[in-house]
Amino acid sequence: MLRRSALVLCFALVAAACGNNDNPNTPTPTPPTGPPNLVIEDLTVGTGTEAAAGKLLDVNYALYSYDPNGSGGRAALLQQGPYSFRQGASQAIPGFDQGVVGMKIGGIRRLTVPPSLAYGASPPAGSGIAANAWIVFDIQLTNVRD
Repeated sequence: MLRRSALVLCFALVAAACGNNDNPNTPTPTPPTGPPNLVIEDLTVGTGTEAAAGKLLDVNYALYSYDPNGSGGRAALLQQGPYSFRQGASQAIPGFDQGVVGMKIGGIRRLTVPPSLAYGASPPAGSGIAANAWIVFDIQLTNVRD
């Protein structure tokens, strides 16, 4: 019994020394601070139909965590894929919705989105996005429909 208690104590001390990131009381690191406003950069200017309010837009996107020292302000890739939404109908976060205004089919934009235009203090569960985090989208507009 004494040997078992010593073994349990030893594991507890090792876990404490190494840190326990599974503890819900351990604070999460503060995400890096980015620009105060939405930053829109055209990487490729499209030549097709222009995105407009009320139109259904088809895009391909990649979502990254923000890192001011990363390439294009990007760090870890969090999500990617196709997405369709009606522009101006609150079907996307405000920064995404605002960031596609004026894009034309074939265009590629990079959006650096502050928390106030992203997910704020309540990001989607399992998204990998920290509370109050800046995020970066690379978006390609592929189609504009009625």
